[in-house]
Amino acid sequence: MVAPIDIQGTRSLVPLESLYPTARIGDAREDANARLSQLALGQKVQGTVESLLDDGSFIVKLADTAVRANLPQGSKVGDQLQMTLVGTEPRATFLLEGESGAAPATFSPTARLIDSLQQHSTATALLGKTPLVNSGAAPPAQIATALQSALGNSGIFYESHVQQWANGERPLADVLREPQNINARTASPDAALNPDTARIVNLQLNTLDIPRVQWQGEVWPGQPMEWEVSEQPQQTPDDEAPERNWQSVVRFDLPTLGRVAATITLVGDHVQVQVRTADPASAQTLRLHGAQLSEALAAAGSTLDLLTVRQDEQA
Repeated sequence: MVAPIDIQGTRSLVPLESLYPTARIGDAREDANARLSQLALGQKVQGTVESLLDDGSFIVKLADTAVRANLPQGSKVGDQLQMTLVGTEPRATFLLEGESGAAPATFSPTARLIDSLQQHSTATALLGKTPLVNSGAAPPAQIATALQSALGNSGIFYESHVQQWANGERPLADVLREPQNINARTASPDAALNPDTARIVNLQLNTLDIPRVQWQGEVWPGQPMEWEVSEQPQQTPDDEAPERNWQSVVRFDLPTLGRVAATITLVGDHVQVQVRTADPASAQTLRLHGAQLSEALAAAGSTLDLLTVRQDEQA
């Protein structure tokens, strides 16, 4: 039996297999793992390339253990490898810091473009530049439409909207109003990378990585809000189509109620609402008006399955 070990360099993950320990004690796998388990995370270790095997792999001596490795092209017998232990589960993993004789890593044009875009922007949320509605007296339906537009026309979903237009499902005028087209029309041919474009692309990449969209801005003048929308995994039997499970989190600092945060979960037409507020009196007020929320949701065709209100200093 051999003990697999990973070495991670700037090029790829290089698997190593233990051949034999310098002093054999019992099973080779157990002995190699025992030796490596004595190393601390972050500890630097030097390995030596001792020989080349017929299949093109190498024998490397590491922590008094001989291991077999497929090293980067250009590696040769006698090379000294500088490594750092970065993980122990499910097996030891080393970061290869110096790849002697290895060809330098290269990146595709697309990878370089993505790196450039991320360097130009570290934004994690959409920023509303103007209030969504003119006053707090605006009808709820108007506020809901404005919130939908804030996300839908943000540019994060631009490519899917272009596909919808190509399929005849979305007017061209809607696509032309998105930031990517506005930036393209207003940018100078000699201008550097548009910061707004870099910010949007960076947010798109973040959304692909974590299916969540965040928005920050004013709902009406003087009333800021933080809003987060995410799709949650839903477990269903194999013979049933999964229902979309959405979670929305909003945070306000209201003139009367103070800090309030609400988590709304929507599965099909069923709604669960969890409200947190920093002020005990505000929590009591919100509980007293729970029936009104249930009636409003029922009128909109949704069922309120759960409403909880609790006082929380961290709201």
